[in-house]
Amino acid sequence: MSDFLARMRAQKPEPQLIHRFIEAWEASSAGTATQFSNHWVLGVREHLDRYRQTIVHATPVAAVNGAPQRFDGAFGVQGLSLYGALSRYDKAVGYPMAWFFNMITTRSVPHALCAAVIDDTQAGFHYLPERDAEVVKAWLYRPYGF
Repeated sequence: MSDFLARMRAQKPEPQLIHRFIEAWEASSAGTATQFSNHWVLGVREHLDRYRQTIVHATPVAAVNGAPQRFDGAFGVQGLSLYGALSRYDKAVGYPMAWFFNMITTRSVPHALCAAVIDDTQAGFHYLPERDAEVVKAWLYRPYGF
């Protein structure tokens, strides 16, 4: 996979979305808890651009059977209630920060959740490890999705 990602990086000077996704995985507690390939596969597409250069795209696809897990938190939830909803989601999916990575790819988690998590962090609720809070902040300041 690293050779493939290096090939993609050679196409453009700036990181593509898949690079940001994998960097977020490696920087978060998910990266230390489990292997990326245990939960994700890459959907790969190639095409020729107008200059007949091969362009490669990759999209992370959650390795789940059926529909993705739905987030059960209510709109506007904060504090311990939000922590409980995040924990239940992560436990159901099977790895830490699952809510974040599924938010980016499957849309089963609302994007507004990132702002609520950072608001809680700034208010003194530290239910996320610092490394995870940094990953969420990085996405919040420069969002992306597949």
